[in-house]
Amino acid sequence: EATVRFINTMNGISSDTKTADERTTTPHADSGAVARASKYFISLQGDRKVTDYTVSDLQDFANDLSYVQSSIGKKPIKISGTTIYGDDDFDLKKHVKAQRDRAADIFYDRIEPETCEPPTLSENTIRHTYLDRVKRIIDSEYTAQKIPNPLRGVAIKINNRAAPPRARDSLSVEAANEIFRAGVKTGIMADIMLPLLAWITGRRLGLLVSIQTDWIKQEHGAWVVKPKWIVDPNNRAKRVARKTSPILKKFALHRYLEDIGFIDWVKAQEPGPVFRILNNCKRPEAAGQKRMSRLLDSTGV
Repeated sequence: EATVRFINTMNGISSDTKTADERTTTPHADSGAVARASKYFISLQGDRKVTDYTVSDLQDFANDLSYVQSSIGKKPIKISGTTIYGDDDFDLKKHVKAQRDRAADIFYDRIEPETCEPPTLSENTIRHTYLDRVKRIIDSEYTAQKIPNPLRGVAIKINNRAAPPRARDSLSVEAANEIFRAGVKTGIMADIMLPLLAWITGRRLGLLVSIQTDWIKQEHGAWVVKPKWIVDPNNRAKRVARKTSPILKKFALHRYLEDIGFIDWVKAQEPGPVFRILNNCKRPEAAGQKRMSRLLDSTGV
């Protein structure tokens, strides 16, 4: 119930809303991930009153997740009207126990490890995809009951079994130019400009796809993008996809974008999303990600 209330709050559904169809906005981009994190937590730690969970439960949850194979649960299911990825028939607790037993057998040389052991969830996935979302659900329930949350701010250690964050190398200028040229060949403005905007601004693709014409303004002689919480493309209310709050801070556009005519092109468009072809899709951010992936694949980068 706590998860349903939290997701409803995210989606702007009031307590007297009867069904998901009565939403005034599209589902929050994080709804599915929150529902899945809650499902995993309940599967491993049991379904109890939110206020009954302790720091030990959170730590045990993190430890258990370090044994979960990253490939499990790919079947789409629905929770609280939101489609997520998981498998109702999959016994997560049984899977963790089997993985723990196997790890112990390998450690004590009772069995030989396979040449290529299936990868498990990474440190970042455990902390940010699952643990942080569970903590948000718990915190929201304490807030709703107007009582202090003893779990707020507690430090949870991630088992060193989990893969550490990978260092990512930046693209070389040569590789970036290959991508830019591939985008120009398609003749589609999203393919042409999104790689360049990502390269110049360093902003997440989900935000760049969501840019609206009225976000781009001139301040003190410089052009800036001022993201907003809610956009309204084609008269449909929609939340801006985001991973972190700082992503909503304004950022400057390089003078080069004005020199090549991008600003003039944007200002000549009708009010609404800059990349209209992507925003006409059901999931614009996902559509943008797919297009950029195809573009990268076509160049071999």
